[in-house]
Amino acid sequence: MQGSVLPRIRKKGRDAQGRVRENLKVYDVSIRYNDPITGKRKQMLRRGFLTKGAAAAFLLEQQDKLRQNTFVVPKPVSFKTFLEGWYEDYVAVNLRPSTKAGYTAIIDRHLIPHLGGLDLKEIKSADIDRLYAFLLREGRSDGKGGLSARTVIYTHRVLHEAMEYAIKRQLIFFNPAKGVLNLPKVQKRAVNVYNEAELRQLFSLTTDTVFELPALLAAVCGLRRGEILALTEDDVNWEGLSINVNKQLLDVDGAVFIGPPKSTESNRTIHVPVQVFVAIEKAITTNAANRQLLGIGHNANKLLVCDALGNPIRPRYFSKNFAALIRRHRLKNITFHGLRHCAASLMLRTGVPMKTTSSILGHSSVGITLDLYTHVMEDAKKEAAELVSKRLFP
Repeated sequence: MQGSVLPRIRKKGRDAQGRVRENLKVYDVSIRYNDPITGKRKQMLRRGFLTKGAAAAFLLEQQDKLRQNTFVVPKPVSFKTFLEGWYEDYVAVNLRPSTKAGYTAIIDRHLIPHLGGLDLKEIKSADIDRLYAFLLREGRSDGKGGLSARTVIYTHRVLHEAMEYAIKRQLIFFNPAKGVLNLPKVQKRAVNVYNEAELRQLFSLTTDTVFELPALLAAVCGLRRGEILALTEDDVNWEGLSINVNKQLLDVDGAVFIGPPKSTESNRTIHVPVQVFVAIEKAITTNAANRQLLGIGHNANKLLVCDALGNPIRPRYFSKNFAALIRRHRLKNITFHGLRHCAASLMLRTGVPMKTTSSILGHSSVGITLDLYTHVMEDAKKEAAELVSKRLFP
């Protein structure tokens, strides 16, 4: 086997730190070998190594494989075949059901139709740029325009992760998703939150309805919708006035089931005000009455929030009915998830430390909490300045 490392200038690309640079120097590896089947002289080219050392290491590795009779003639691999193998070997094994469903949609709707027929090794950053431009311009399946920037960024994350997997398997040696230049930016959406008076009005309207306990758990304790709908009587600690959050109700591909929490940090204990415990006790009493009335016709799963038969409530239907409640009473528009933002805002505005707030919300890092509630912190800093001013200059 003969080989060489060839320097090349890429007009524009990302370096090892991910920064876009003009006239970026990269290295290609050219390997000449005898085809063991035909005996003919052939050439293999691996392009785009970011350092000469990485290119030389690859060349030496291939030469060692030839000496040990482990060298395999590279075969073309379609991107479709690679994605299907990556999904089965990695995604299906390591990710949560809801995340897998999102990956499946991205792969089937966007990646395979547009890039699936290409050889994995031949996919260039320009191919991905064209894909994103198409998705933004006319990517909707109903033909009514383009996809949102958020959806395209999610597509990019899936593609980037798949290409990183291909690098670890030495199928490619440069991630073309790193060279994309037209990735859209997501504009942060303003999230409606209720002030204290608006929350009290909501609590009054939801009293003795299926939304009474969920509204309190979301707006006071910061629980997610799926976490609330999965709570059972066994999760309630009456002596410690707390509840254990250790699961969530998932709705994937039309099937509703109890699954693990969103992250390791989402598995937590929440201390609950007495007023919320009153609503918990009321829900348990109502469910017990339904269970006694229906007998064997009642689902004995001990869910705190359920329908009259004891069955879990589908998350999407729950949110849809909550939105109808808001419209019916002409309240300020807010999603059910927005109540969780209310809880976070209240905690931060009343001086609860950021680390504690992040722990209560079940965020995987304080950075997520900071990113989501920067506006609240800005208001808090303004209030702090005013307090210092009043203290120094009464």
